[in-house]
Amino acid sequence: MRLDINSSEESSSDILQCLKAHLPSCNITNDPEDIYVYSHYGVFGTKLIRNVIAVIHPDPNLSSDTISKAENAASLSIIKRDNFEEISLSDETPIVIVDDYNGYDPEKLLDELKKLENSIKNDRMFLNQSKPLGLWILDKLKTNPNYSPNSKKLDLGYCVAETDSIFRQTSSSKGRLLLCRGLLNGELEVSDRLIDTMYRCSTCGQCYNDIYDEELRINKSIIEARHEIVKKCGDKTPLKSLVRNITSTGNPSGLSREDRTLWYEDIAESHAFNHNEILYWTGCTTSYRIPEIVKSTVKVFEKANLDFGMLGNNETCCGLTLYLAGYFEEAQKNARAIVARAKEIGVRHIVTSCAGCYYAFSKVYKELGIDTGFKVDHTTQLFERLIDDCIIKPLELHGRYTWHDPCDLGRHSGVYQAPRNILKSIPGLEVIESPLTGRHARCCGGGGALMAYDYDLSKSIAESKLKLDIHPLSVEGVITGCPACILNLRGVKEESLRILDISQILSKSI
Repeated sequence: MRLDINSSEESSSDILQCLKAHLPSCNITNDPEDIYVYSHYGVFGTKLIRNVIAVIHPDPNLSSDTISKAENAASLSIIKRDNFEEISLSDETPIVIVDDYNGYDPEKLLDELKKLENSIKNDRMFLNQSKPLGLWILDKLKTNPNYSPNSKKLDLGYCVAETDSIFRQTSSSKGRLLLCRGLLNGELEVSDRLIDTMYRCSTCGQCYNDIYDEELRINKSIIEARHEIVKKCGDKTPLKSLVRNITSTGNPSGLSREDRTLWYEDIAESHAFNHNEILYWTGCTTSYRIPEIVKSTVKVFEKANLDFGMLGNNETCCGLTLYLAGYFEEAQKNARAIVARAKEIGVRHIVTSCAGCYYAFSKVYKELGIDTGFKVDHTTQLFERLIDDCIIKPLELHGRYTWHDPCDLGRHSGVYQAPRNILKSIPGLEVIESPLTGRHARCCGGGGALMAYDYDLSKSIAESKLKLDIHPLSVEGVITGCPACILNLRGVKEESLRILDISQILSKSI
């Protein structure tokens, strides 16, 4: 690592021992990952302090007098992480950073989103005024936080998977992005801590922040970092067993191929694909864990007299998990096999009820350099067209529900309005939006292979989703379009709250 201070490792160790002796109640870290993250500051972490040797999470009762004594005894400088601009970079004095950050406040996030909405409204008002467009743009730049490079906002971003570690900046969206950069440019080595930080992420893409409205695609950087870990660690990566399951049995759980249609054999047999106009792709989680989605989707298809077929036990994993785990080569091989088979049997149009499969077919395959050659729809997109074309007409159905935007369908694929239009078309159905919705919807914790890596963290994210976003709405159920979301939310919900796929609601109304 390139952040060593000028003194030797022995003297650094002596300094740390002295520091711990004078601050025994504080948490102190000198892990390379923490040092790397906390040493970078400024917009996008482009500035660097090279003589940081430790980070302190202070005791709440720590006095300034105690800090001063520790500074003098250890011959170093202790500063807060938001005071970096005051540091002289030519000073070779060892630096210890105080991190008193206690996590991102969801209420602050909601306030920031309200400010953003008001800003958009004001922009529209300004555009309707007579001011020349060039002057309007200049005024807008000058009042935008981006315009000031000296903004002291911490800009850590909001992360639903923020760990319990007290040194939260390392596992924040900004911290993870810095670790990605350090790994990919060779400044950091692969370590257990780095692996854990990269895989304790749902790759939901919710890493937006206080300052920037643009999408930073931090989730893509994390996936690239996972790929780098796979290249350097080979078969020692934490998700190797999951990858082995997919390559050997065609599903992440390692269940028998013959049992894929165990709960809907009659449907699979009566609708076996035979050059049909549509191939209904069920997906692994739907087939093995939530087969009722298959039954309700098929009911809608039959009501609409669609020409569709299914692969049954010949269906396999779309390979999204391989990609998310960083196994790009295996993901490419899997994708090529699926595309080749699809061309062989004449697939022209795939419709899937799995948000992850839709994301894989419509976006990820292209990123892997593979052209599918077939059209792809999520069931919500097809259902919306069927309703718009009056092929199916929903009947009255009462209930109070909320729509949950799956990350793979929403932020990753841009499908927001289709499911809402479907639900609006059902007479009597009351749909309540969460405060965080659409592109800002809180992740359920079920994506990014997080359930396989750290189920407890995945579960805690789902609990937060229900507690912060769902329960305050006083709804009787949550409707979504992702089997992973359904599975994870069902794992922590109360019995009175229904977690349903949109096909289950639509099938009851026709």
